[in-house]
Amino acid sequence: MHCFEDGSLRQYLDNNHIQLSFGDKRLYHIHSQGIIHRDFRPDNILIINTTHLVPSGNEELDEELLSDNPEINEFIEENDGLIWIPYEQLSNIEYLAHGGFGVVSKARWKSSEVALKCLNNSKNLTADVLQEIAHYQLFDHSRYITYVNQCYGISQDPTTGNYLIVMHYFENGSLRQYLDNNHSQLPFGDKLGLLYTMANGLYRIHSQGLIHRDFHPGNILNRYSEELLSGLPPYYNVPHDISLTIDICNGLHPNLDIINVPQLLKESIIGCWDYSPLVRPTAFELLNLFRKWYRDQDEEFYRQYKLIEDTEKSTTLATYKQTEDIERSITIYQLHPQAIYTSRLLYLYLKENVSENLNELHVEEN
Repeated sequence: MHCFEDGSLRQYLDNNHIQLSFGDKRLYHIHSQGIIHRDFRPDNILIINTTHLVPSGNEELDEELLSDNPEINEFIEENDGLIWIPYEQLSNIEYLAHGGFGVVSKARWKSSEVALKCLNNSKNLTADVLQEIAHYQLFDHSRYITYVNQCYGISQDPTTGNYLIVMHYFENGSLRQYLDNNHSQLPFGDKLGLLYTMANGLYRIHSQGLIHRDFHPGNILNRYSEELLSGLPPYYNVPHDISLTIDICNGLHPNLDIINVPQLLKESIIGCWDYSPLVRPTAFELLNLFRKWYRDQDEEFYRQYKLIEDTEKSTTLATYKQTEDIERSITIYQLHPQAIYTSRLLYLYLKENVSENLNELHVEEN
């Protein structure tokens, strides 16, 4: 079982009762599943260290945990679970990656590693910035931490003035990084499990009435371990320009014939590519489908899966008989110099009858 460093609730209350504030109603989550605890007492309630999430009782110390911006303090007060994290509490800050809307770094906070998402041009606080942070608080991370990343609090870079979202750090980085290093050694069953996890996270987002708007492997964080299956980024060998945009609108998709996966899964991928959003499967439908395949071992899918698994085992054995070079586990490919995987805004000007002729599309890159 998971080890909780603060022990039982009885031990925690002995040391911290005066600082304790109301938290989530965990008993409700048990009952909502139709389960009765039957032995509910303090010694059976395990506590995660929460001393950094509640006021200390020391007015001078608590004052340090307030932002200079009253708007931020009001926002934190309205969003239970968020705290203001003074920038000087963050150490060993190391750049990881950048995207179209911010820079991601890792840092040390308290005794743990955290991820820092610095939002571009956020010095002048806007409703959009606060809204993005608030969205993380819509999820119960005691249950869904593997599906939607957890936000601990807010900080501010004193040099740029930009605001930072302090989040849970995933040591394996993004799905893209993980696939680059592990794809050839990743069993098909694990790939299917990752698909299930991604669908679950996307469903959680949609169930809150939200749309991700930037869903790609660089934004999918991997806790343990068509791109997930092939190991290759889509369109990695061609320029990501106006011509590719129009080709995709005209139906260009990655070649599924070269990917060794069950035909039932290929059919689901093709369904996700449908031009009409009304025809594409919802995240909830995908979640149920992947659950059926992954957990229940649907008869036809499992037959196709076992055939692939046996083939993979034979291929892997043959490979390691030829060489013991561990670098064979790394996926090797040559990116086109104009293949850009950083999010960019595209402005599309649609001419008349564009639905009848997608070649009339004009795209302006920002």
